[in-house]
Amino acid sequence: MRKIIIVLAALLGTAIIVAPALIYFLLGGFNGPLSKTPSDWAAFGDYIGGVMGPLLSFLTAILLLITLQQQAESNEIAREEQLASRHIRMLHDLLNQIEVLLAESVALHLGGEKPLKLILKDMSDENFPASTEAIKELNFLVFRYCEAVALYRENITEYFDCKAYELKGKRLIDMLARNLALLDAAERIQLEFADIHISGEKERPQAKFSP
Repeated sequence: MRKIIIVLAALLGTAIIVAPALIYFLLGGFNGPLSKTPSDWAAFGDYIGGVMGPLLSFLTAILLLITLQQQAESNEIAREEQLASRHIRMLHDLLNQIEVLLAESVALHLGGEKPLKLILKDMSDENFPASTEAIKELNFLVFRYCEAVALYRENITEYFDCKAYELKGKRLIDMLARNLALLDAAERIQLEFADIHISGEKERPQAKFSP
């Protein structure tokens, strides 16, 4: 696009330079062949300066406007890339915290320990945790992650896809939803909002994870 604009500007500039001289000759500015009289050439110079000056000024103004517009577009793209990078770093940081928590060993009420991820996949009597603190912390981190995905989706252009982050959030919500019995009313509401954020809903008439 920029090359096309440069070529068009060069052609327009050439036309502005050549056209006045051509018109001058066609209209009989020298009243015949090229004049050898200095006064005729002085008149020709005055004519060219009077015609080309405003035209060149107009062309310069147009090129300046085009340059400013291109600079503004470049700045906007750079701003969006920086914003996207900050959002991605935040999402990766939250995902890292979630993965670390899921890998942590949690004490079982019948004795022994198991990683939180395995407990949530199979909440049997023998896998029932002695405390639900780790699950409550996971619920909060998942809420923050889904909220961050929603912010990413709403503030970044469509060029930056967030489907992979949405899919990860839905899987985490499903994991917690299978174990609602371990969450109190406030935590279920938090999970509800996490699900609203990740699905991109503006409102939800009926709750999925009712207290």
